[in-house]
Amino acid sequence: MLSLQALYMAYKQVKKNRGASGIDGQSVDDFTQNLEVEL
Repeated sequence: MLSLQALYMAYKQVKKNRGASGIDGQSVDDFTQNLEVEL
């Protein structure tokens, strides 16, 4: 199981690198709008 801190740090790295959409097609911007729920 991952900690919330580890998930948030990973999210920040993906956002910094302008990561591509995953299989769900969700953009980083869409993910960011609902960050607390997504994590």
